Amino acid sequence: GLSDIQASAKAGADRVTASIDLANKGVHAGTYDTYQWIATDAANDNGSALVPDARDVGAQSFPIAPGEDLMVINVSTNNRFTTMATNEFDVYLDTDLDGAPDFVMIGVDSGLLLGGAPDGDFAAFTISLTTFDIVDVWSGFAPNNGTIAQLPVLASSIGATGPIGITVETGTVLQLAPFDTVATGIYDPTRPAVNNGDFDVLDPATRTALPTTVDAVAAAEQGALGWLVVSVDDAAGSREADRVPLRQRRD
Repeated sequence: GLSDIQASAKAGADRVTASIDLANKGVHAGTYDTYQWIATDAANDNGSALVPDARDVGAQSFPIAPGEDLMVINVSTNNRFTTMATNEFDVYLDTDLDGAPDFVMIGVDSGLLLGGAPDGDFAAFTISLTTFDIVDVWSGFAPNNGTIAQLPVLASSIGATGPIGITVETGTVLQLAPFDTVATGIYDPTRPAVNNGDFDVLDPATRTALPTTVDAVAAAEQGALGWLVVSVDDAAGSREADRVPLRQRRD
């Protein structure tokens, strides 16, 4: 059995989401985590069943030491993979918003990138596109038989001091095939548009309400879509990353 954490919005003034209702309708406890929803992509445009069909991109950031924040990019896909180590996730970071990426985060099998032979370990390498040096490395989080890949990077390693343009491309290491490219989203780790990083556990047959925080100016500047509520203990597919829009439609 699995968890089944479902997220839905509760609208406040001007139809802006005031809280997120979370209900675990599964038979097991599960975790949830929130990301600022920064980009979305059409389904079935990946060209090959071996290429991850990108669905949504989210970003979060949180302190891990005084003056040091960790930023995590979450990519959700429409198709499930036994292991994400057969895939490649390229996250281009435009730290000065001049239209040209300054760094690329590569989520890939670490043995394949470092030694040419796969070892099954999914890792996130951040590379400067000026010097082509590896400036940061973290273990990636991409559960087997799932549709989620998460790539961390220290904000200081990319000199993040404001909004960043984030462009995701997904591909496979198993064959030569075009990558699935997601439209660029913007995220500012120094001033997120919405609350994120609200990690917790929800027991089965229970629910909770998560209050939201929205910076209206930052949301407009970054084009924030709302929140992604990621629950990797749920069934693979769209249930692993629920979309919660910033504003609710009028009835």
